[in-house]
Amino acid sequence: MSCLPPYPFQQLQDMLQWQYQKLQELEYKVKQLENDMERLSKQRPMNVEKIEYKFDQLKIEKLEGTLHIGVSPGGDKTIEDLTVDGEPVETVTYNKDLYQCVNQRIEQYLSDECPAYIRSMEEKYQMIIGHDYRNTMIRDIRGQVDNRIENYIKSMPLGSGQVEDPNRKEQVIYEKLKSDIEVAIDRHIQHHKKKG
Repeated sequence: MSCLPPYPFQQLQDMLQWQYQKLQELEYKVKQLENDMERLSKQRPMNVEKIEYKFDQLKIEKLEGTLHIGVSPGGDKTIEDLTVDGEPVETVTYNKDLYQCVNQRIEQYLSDECPAYIRSMEEKYQMIIGHDYRNTMIRDIRGQVDNRIENYIKSMPLGSGQVEDPNRKEQVIYEKLKSDIEVAIDRHIQHHKKKG
């Protein structure tokens, strides 16, 4: 005589049936996924005709890493080498001297005036951010300024009579960037205060 109690065969059969059904369901799902993959691989790739970026203001949300927006062509090609439907994409050129002048003025602003502006925002919102965090904010802004200068130069109307004088263009772009920077700092400190 055996010391083990009799095992209910019906329970064993039910468990095996359940496992068999689950296996069938999984096989069916795998087959569906394979079919979807094959169908997607046969589809024609998407063609993007035109992408426009509009930057309304600088915004500091996270003070680490690098943000890349746009297309980065493979290999050793540059953005100027891109083509659409086999035709080269026409790139807008801008005044490099104007860029240099604005860039130097913004650099000077970030070095000389910006730390004091951040301190004034600390006082306004009754916060203490500290020297290291102030420097981190300025470094983050510095990383965003180059593209903003280029965008402002490219977006300025050429020959419309509004801003013909190069010194005036420089001043207008500088003032816009300075305003963008101050708005971004103000909002960042407000956000920082809300977070505690």
